[in-house]
Amino acid sequence: MARVRRILVGDAGMKYQVSDLSGALLDAAVAKCEGMNYELRNPGPACVICNMAYSPSSHWDTGGPLIERHGIDLTYVHENDEPWASQVPGDGRIGFGATPLVAAMRAYVVSMIGYEVDL
Repeated sequence: MARVRRILVGDAGMKYQVSDLSGALLDAAVAKCEGMNYELRNPGPACVICNMAYSPSSHWDTGGPLIERHGIDLTYVHENDEPWASQVPGDGRIGFGATPLVAAMRAYVVSMIGYEVDL
């Protein structure tokens, strides 16, 4: 797992670079974009919605409908260690990832919130 850069933003929480997010933190960022109440739990770590694991960045049954609903584009670029590129139509920002789901969820979060997210 890549090292995640954090920027302290006071009592409100932590600010993260979306390009560095994966796993439960990326899932929590997606939940935030979807307007869901989420909780990050340990051990796991896991992003939890209504006592159920929420993992759109690693499970197609959760992430796939988001990709379809938002028309998120995916392209295999195979030029670096994150060979998938993704973009939400109408938004010029691109999300990269090691898997199509990670790239798509990063692109979605960036299109909704920007390059940094408070969690």
